[in-house]
Amino acid sequence: MSSASPVAVAAAIAAPGSASVLSWRTILGWSVGTIGPVTLLYVVNYSFMFFMTDLLGVTAALAGSLIFAVRIYDIFADPTMGMVSDRTVSRMGRRRPWMLAGGFLSSAGCVGLFTVPAAVTAGGIVVVSAWTLGALILYFTGYTMFNVPYMAMPAEMTEDYHQRTRLMGARVLFVALAGLLGVSVGPLLIEYFGKNRAAYSWTAILMAVVSLAAMILCVSATAGARATQRTVMRLPLGKQLSLAFTNKPFAKLILAKFLLLLAMSSTTTSMFYFATHVLHRELSTVSEFGLLQTIGMLSSLPLWLSLAKRFSKHHLFMTCCAANALVLLSWMLAGPAESIFLLLLRSFVIGCCSGGALLMGQALLPDTMEYDFLRSGLRREGAYSGAYSMVEKAGFAVGPLIIGVLLSAAGYTGAKTAAGGIAPATGSTSLAVYMGIAIVPAIASGLALLALWGYGLTERMLKEMAVAARVVP
Repeated sequence: MSSASPVAVAAAIAAPGSASVLSWRTILGWSVGTIGPVTLLYVVNYSFMFFMTDLLGVTAALAGSLIFAVRIYDIFADPTMGMVSDRTVSRMGRRRPWMLAGGFLSSAGCVGLFTVPAAVTAGGIVVVSAWTLGALILYFTGYTMFNVPYMAMPAEMTEDYHQRTRLMGARVLFVALAGLLGVSVGPLLIEYFGKNRAAYSWTAILMAVVSLAAMILCVSATAGARATQRTVMRLPLGKQLSLAFTNKPFAKLILAKFLLLLAMSSTTTSMFYFATHVLHRELSTVSEFGLLQTIGMLSSLPLWLSLAKRFSKHHLFMTCCAANALVLLSWMLAGPAESIFLLLLRSFVIGCCSGGALLMGQALLPDTMEYDFLRSGLRREGAYSGAYSMVEKAGFAVGPLIIGVLLSAAGYTGAKTAAGGIAPATGSTSLAVYMGIAIVPAIASGLALLALWGYGLTERMLKEMAVAARVVP
């Protein structure tokens, strides 16, 4: 691949508004937006498959397959959205019009997932499946329209290596708050409203309202944020993707991210089953787990930010992967007799590990975008964000599919007792849930560590590349 001329690179970086220092107003204005998509994602990942199997009567294999099928569609929508946002010209800039539209669509889609009319369920499994597919497509399309342009913005907002870490640190703060809403408040609301289908619907409506408000606030607050201009040269989508995957640091990063998100989606999809069928506890237990994970994530954030000033971000990412694998595997030791203290302690440590992995993974992404720009001279942050989101969706798609297959192979039906309670889990069902919450995610986290081996991109390398292009950030 031919490199860009030094003049072209210098002109692009020296564009008006290229100051590296970000104000707290800009940082908070952008990062608050993550409450929207992440809250909705937590609600869907934790609740939807359980809702389908235990309240709609859909088999676990079919439920997992429906989620997987729609996310495969969404995988291809991500790079398309990235390319479209790169080429958009509007008074609101390249990213923000799509983010605004995506906020409304994703919120409406989430409500549709948990609000299934009686006429639909009366139509049988085919009609229920069709409704589910439509709502999933609406939700994930809206999610893509917001999240892909949103994640392209950090590389535009600053070219400073440590400012990006600071920016992503603020985002992790709001990710934790979104987790508190989706994982802790969500199950409590479901129990409060009666644990029936209407309870899930009202919970989804409340979460959608809060999420939409956060996304609208982000679009409004980032009106004055620094943004790069699109480059004149245009490449076809396939060519852009192929060039993105020749970016070695980026390719390693997204493979590691895929594996970590596979681990996360396997754990989150299993959690409702684990709490009710294995631990024999109420859904409020999931809320307690979510609260401790949030506390762990928030309390460890200053430590990770401090360490990122002294050690390379990718080495810290690898450390988090290793620790995450060990603590996830320890779920095998949990059971009905384990004290709530140990259960919550485990959740706290998971929050610490996942917070570090999330921060470092997010902070590395704009670095790989800057690396591409210094190599090529092309501004294609949206294309990279789309490819990154595409791999994220693949990780989230595989988890429910694996859990669905495991539960179906174990003969799980979600049947209720005559008194209306949850039927006791069989030994094979318990094993399937343990595999979903511990073994599969631990293996995936360990492989993520190996995937990042030899990443190599450092702050020094980026500075040397900028100097070689006669650019001094």
